[in-house]
Amino acid sequence: AQREAETVLRAEPRNAGGWAALAYAHDCRGDLAAALKAYEKAVALDPANDPARASAAYLYQEQGRLAEALRANLDIHGDPARPRFREVQIARELELLGFEDAAEQRFRTSFQLYPDNVFSNIAWPRHLFLQGRLREAQEALDEAMARHTPHVDLHVLAGELALLRGDRAAAQAAFEEAHRLRPQMSFPATLAMLYGGTPPSAAWLDERIADMQRQFGEGRGFPGDRLELALLQEARGLRADALRSLDAAVQAGYSDRAYLQTSPLLHRLAGDPAAAVAIDALSRRVAMQRAQVLAAGWRPADLRGAP
Repeated sequence: AQREAETVLRAEPRNAGGWAALAYAHDCRGDLAAALKAYEKAVALDPANDPARASAAYLYQEQGRLAEALRANLDIHGDPARPRFREVQIARELELLGFEDAAEQRFRTSFQLYPDNVFSNIAWPRHLFLQGRLREAQEALDEAMARHTPHVDLHVLAGELALLRGDRAAAQAAFEEAHRLRPQMSFPATLAMLYGGTPPSAAWLDERIADMQRQFGEGRGFPGDRLELALLQEARGLRADALRSLDAAVQAGYSDRAYLQTSPLLHRLAGDPAAAVAIDALSRRVAMQRAQVLAAGWRPADLRGAP
């Protein structure tokens, strides 16, 4: 796909669709910087390309540039419903910025109105999970599962909720199902092995750790992917390395403080004083951006009265 897009762009350097296709190819390969540059080029050439703008906004969010992400998602030139994940993405940015009430209203509405939207179906139960409302999260997850819009994140969340109930067997089954759905995806494969019936060997862990470190060294991967590396390092007994990986995720822009403090996958790491330092840095960065949003004339109407 990347080669095809590059062929188009050699012939037509100002082809916005070609830049968007190139961006998506980089995006799927985990090359965040190259993907973002190409999405921005597509939008510059065609300001009406709202899907490319929304995709760029998602990458801003992944980099921890939450205020920029929110502003980009609000700057829609065409049909607001065209980017199918836009409303959920806005809600997610509000959630990360600490505007829980506004985020919850959007997540709930999307979940109720769009039962066939896979993004809505994972976003609402995950929001409840991050709020610590575990019974409600399980009920929403059960409803989402019944809608038959399979997504790996639904099964990962099911596994996390099972771990919080102390049901390791159910967690194992959920992680294995997530891996079955997307066998090429790294995170479910790691969870299926870490929580499987047989503990992973030192050789397997070393190989996975080396692969991920090589990936990051080549500039591929998202900030949140470093949490997977931290889990692998912790399983290998490399606690100091795991804590450094968690800190590196935060330094690279990872912004979900609630997940770091709620997920059972990270409980042992998140309780370490070194993790507390990283989480504090994350909190201060988010607080600055929250203030920027509140001071902006473009802020959403439902934030007008937010403190």
